[in-house]
Amino acid sequence: ARQANFALPGLSQPVAWAMARSADLADGELVVDPMCGSGIVLLEAAQCWSGARYLGFDSDASQLERSASNLALLSGRARAAVSLARGDAARLPLPDGSCDAVLCDLPFGKQFGSEQENETLYPAVVAEFRRVLRPGSGRAVLLTNQANSNRLFGALLTT
Repeated sequence: ARQANFALPGLSQPVAWAMARSADLADGELVVDPMCGSGIVLLEAAQCWSGARYLGFDSDASQLERSASNLALLSGRARAAVSLARGDAARLPLPDGSCDAVLCDLPFGKQFGSEQENETLYPAVVAEFRRVLRPGSGRAVLLTNQANSNRLFGALLTT
């Protein structure tokens, strides 16, 4: 698919595409990025799998503005498939078992937060992802760095 050159960059577009591809998205599915930042993960996914529906949340209004600016660069079905809203990744405004996939570039603790804050953040958001994912078929593709890999692994094991 044609890759847009987004005005406000975030995660590299090839990595964002690979995250979406790894989720094996299908038409009609609900895909959530609970920490969408500039929206690159969802926007890349929407360009290639426009039959799914996408919800991007961020607790930071300035990040949502970045996402909206990037979303405005898309057209047609891909643009219509994406919705953005303010929300806390640890308390998503979604019913239990309502999402087919969660795609999330978790904070590394460099630009946002800290590695110390990730000690409590990762378990809280992983528990929330489990809550909103559809039982039996829901899946998550999560990205972190080497320094946080044990934190994420621990959160996946304990929640």
